[in-house]
Amino acid sequence: MLIFCLLFSLSLSLATTENTLINQQCHHSETPLACRRCIESDPESESVSRPVDVAAILLKCLAAHSSNLAVNMTGLARLANNTEAQPIFEACSRQFDDMGQRLSTAGACLKRGDYDGANHGVARAVGSQATCLGLARGRVGEMPTQMYDMRMNDALSEAFLRIVDRL
Repeated sequence: MLIFCLLFSLSLSLATTENTLINQQCHHSETPLACRRCIESDPESESVSRPVDVAAILLKCLAAHSSNLAVNMTGLARLANNTEAQPIFEACSRQFDDMGQRLSTAGACLKRGDYDGANHGVARAVGSQATCLGLARGRVGEMPTQMYDMRMNDALSEAFLRIVDRL
């Protein structure tokens, strides 16, 4: 019984430590709730032990959002009734594909400890999103789902940059 109690308290202690690390890292971002939700949605969050692990999970969330955006933009291009909107959506889809590639490069930099390279890669990736927004502004209708994903990308990339800046 004593061994069981010790093991149970140790597992609670580890879970609290992991949660504390996530809270500490996300606390410094402008959107700590979005940061924590991203981290906690990943099964690997249970084993994070270093700030770089938190940053790596944020990259995975960013990559998932950019992939969704690329697919959504391709779908919007196919459904576009407006001849001006179709090429804009196609260009945005390419921008989000490019964003995914840049995030992959940033992940490779993060793994090898090149934190400046990782930050640069994420900043460039978010630039791809800005290019899409510039193309679409005023020329296409509302895109609520896509705008949510873009705002989430902004929030998660900001959190990533802040965490990596402190490494």
